[in-house]
Amino acid sequence: MPVRIPLDWDIECASFLRSLQQRLLLLMDYQYVDWVTIANLSAEGNAGCQAAIPFAVHQHRVDIIEECSKIGLKLKSLEVSSWNMPILVDFLISSSHITGNICFDPNTFRPEYIDSLLKRTEAIYLQLCQFEAGICLKDLQISF
Repeated sequence: MPVRIPLDWDIECASFLRSLQQRLLLLMDYQYVDWVTIANLSAEGNAGCQAAIPFAVHQHRVDIIEECSKIGLKLKSLEVSSWNMPILVDFLISSSHITGNICFDPNTFRPEYIDSLLKRTEAIYLQLCQFEAGICLKDLQISF
């Protein structure tokens, strides 16, 4: 998936994202990969650049957080199928870096995953809405 880079975005960050994409793709087994959107949330408030990178549901998921936080990037959204939802719940709870939307595959989505997520977080705000690609949890915010 191509990286979308506005002309005014810092070239070093753009380069880093391309490199991160390539390294992660080499590391991962494709059947365990979903895609995550990374947004530039720098001190200057420039959130214009986004890049889709692979998101693994096993050992590499924390690496993405660590690598991106080094240059002021944060995860903006996740799009996942429900088979990996239990692992995603653990991932959300272990990270304070995720804000934005989480989208689920409506064909296999199970409401008990949301119950689990709610029970295991200290503070969370969810606004459910239907949209054509599935069920979306809008404006997910987690506080610890």
